[in-house]
Amino acid sequence: MGRSNFLKKLALYKQIREDIIRKIKPGRLRPTDRIPSEQELMDEFRVSKITSRTP
Repeated sequence: MGRSNFLKKLALYKQIREDIIRKIKPGRLRPTDRIPSEQELMDEFRVSKITSRTP
């Protein structure tokens, strides 16, 4: 998944937060959907567990 330059300038935990928000706004994540697990976030963003828990 490509990241825009805007996201690349943010701290990793903020990139994760913004990615989730960007999925919610257009309806790709709906109220009944689950957000990605810690492990899924760790794998997608290549971050540590503590970073995946921060948002």
